[in-house]
Amino acid sequence: MSIRPNAAGEGIVAMLIASIAVVAVAFFGKIAIADFNPVQISFFKNLFGLLPAAALVIGSTGPSVLRTSRPASHWFNGLATFAALVGYFGSLAYLPVPTAVVLSLSYPLFMSALSAPILGEKVSRRNWIAIFVGFLGVVIVMQPEAMVWNPGYAIGMGSALLTAVCWINVRRISDTESTAAVTVSTTVVPLIASAIVLPWFWHTPSLSQSMILAAIGLVGGLSQIAISHAYRSAAPSVVLPFYYLQIVWAGAISWLLLSDVPSLREIVGNATIIFAGLYIALRPAFKARG
Repeated sequence: MSIRPNAAGEGIVAMLIASIAVVAVAFFGKIAIADFNPVQISFFKNLFGLLPAAALVIGSTGPSVLRTSRPASHWFNGLATFAALVGYFGSLAYLPVPTAVVLSLSYPLFMSALSAPILGEKVSRRNWIAIFVGFLGVVIVMQPEAMVWNPGYAIGMGSALLTAVCWINVRRISDTESTAAVTVSTTVVPLIASAIVLPWFWHTPSLSQSMILAAIGLVGGLSQIAISHAYRSAAPSVVLPFYYLQIVWAGAISWLLLSDVPSLREIVGNATIIFAGLYIALRPAFKARG
């Protein structure tokens, strides 16, 4: 099969769009969390996220791609995604957007650590070192010497852990399940779960608030489509580093709009988490090249 010469460039552009969209969702979420429970935000994210998910199905081979032989795995993924979303938006109530974003990017550390007991994969000594270094970065960001416990850190790390569990399950079922089926199940199941408990958390939004909640779902769905296109267009080793640029966008927007200048401790901790995550994610590709 021939590869189009501009495929890598398309993949990079798509991943750049995805990284910007993820940061936009974080800032919209930061605004929404001041007035709404994370459950309600999750509901609207998945409700309006159905439109991009439907576009992904239509862009594939149609509804037939949703056939599955592992419905229980899809329900598990969907419920884990729901809990991770609630945790992520909940962390924004306590943390600045750049900190919440970088904690969410720690999920590769959990994935690598959990792949041994769950998937039976061998974790190399270098990967264990990278995991240790990455979690050291988390400790630096948390600033334990300040002796002031911020629950946002635990909530954010719990969300990253659930994201890792979800992605490990995706890897486990990827031999039979399509990308479209996984995307739809991680949108529809969280929507159902949030709708069930929503009456206990409902707060009627105004028109402007409804627009923000809708934007969270639509822009979040756009990021999923962009990520999917990026991985179809180029190898992960080419496009994945551009996904991590979201911490740059988050930091720049916080600085320009909120005059929130990161401290040296935050810069060092964030960089440590990012580099450790990138090392774990990209090492298999570089190792395969010899």
